[in-house]
Amino acid sequence: MSIEVSYFIQNLFFFIGLVYLVYASYNQLYTNRQFAKHNVWVYYSLPPFAIFSLFVLTDITGWFFIMLTIFAFGYYKNRILRGKHYLILGLIVGVGGLFKESALAGGVFAIVSIFFFSGSMFEKISRLILFSIPSLSFLLLGFLITEYYSGQSLFARQSGLFENYGLTRLYSFGNLPQVYRVFDLFWIPICMGLYKRVRKGLSSLDKTMLFSGILILIAIPLAHADAIHDRILMMSAPFFLYFLPFGTFTRRQQTEMLLVFFAVLNISAAFIIYRFNTSSVLLLNFLLGLFFYNLLYFKDKKHFTDS
Repeated sequence: MSIEVSYFIQNLFFFIGLVYLVYASYNQLYTNRQFAKHNVWVYYSLPPFAIFSLFVLTDITGWFFIMLTIFAFGYYKNRILRGKHYLILGLIVGVGGLFKESALAGGVFAIVSIFFFSGSMFEKISRLILFSIPSLSFLLLGFLITEYYSGQSLFARQSGLFENYGLTRLYSFGNLPQVYRVFDLFWIPICMGLYKRVRKGLSSLDKTMLFSGILILIAIPLAHADAIHDRILMMSAPFFLYFLPFGTFTRRQQTEMLLVFFAVLNISAAFIIYRFNTSSVLLLNFLLGLFFYNLLYFKDKKHFTDS
């Protein structure tokens, strides 16, 4: 069996598994099946996922373990989070990190949740320690395996990247189009949903999702200085996607019309960008999407989702 076929079978397994994980994870967080179904549609139509998920790459493996961490968190959150649950979360993140380092984004989420969810200082420290034991153990194992087979430690590799790229380039405004291209037009309902949640007052889960996404975007350039593009930034997607349903409509027909229209525009723009190596289409695409969103919004404000 060729390496290409092996990768395809592996990625197809995770591709199918993510259908259930994305739906089940958000259904537990929202307790709203319609929101969860819409998020599955959006997740699978995001350009990085739609284009690269079945390539001969391991990115989808990391995305799977990120969602598995969120799923496990949602499952335990609904049954009262305890220290032993963070031990299991640490195990998921640690094992996932052996397959793909992007799975560590789930670890950022788990750690952030410790600080935003209720509990005494002793309980928070205990949860952090219990999470760290399996996750750091597998992380160290991954470092040792990498160094054994490549002859270079990850620390040495990262030092070399910083020398070549520097922090100025890592955090330049030139990287913003890549951040935008993770969601493209779906940033519009995400930002509206976040705005509504802020006005209402952020819950512990809202804060956990928001700060996890922000911290991951900040950390990615440090770990991937030579590859700051939408495929890598995709690991932040599950956390920002959480806010999208709050920026949609109570009428299912309106929401699905919006999501399908945005998905078609996003994938069409991605095709043009990769086919003709130009990003000039992004502005036109955004203006068209913003016009359509406002058209639906002002047509019937009363059916805008009450977050």
